[in-house]
Amino acid sequence: MNEYTIVTVIAALVGLFLSIGKPVINLNTAITKLQATLDSLMEQVKDLRKDNAEEHKGFNDTLDNHEKRIIKLEGMK
Repeated sequence: MNEYTIVTVIAALVGLFLSIGKPVINLNTAITKLQATLDSLMEQVKDLRKDNAEEHKGFNDTLDNHEKRIIKLEGMK
């Protein structure tokens, strides 16, 4: 083997590493960002569900009060 063959092989290996390594690094970065976004979104959904359940409880209590008042009013006649 002469020196040019060794240099060519090293250049080919570096080129291969760069052509495969760069997209893999970009993909890893994108996956990390997506995971952080998904975690944040899941936390927001959890908070919204909790708030929604509390609001529905309040609606149900109000509805029960209205139904009781209607029953009392109808019973007065």
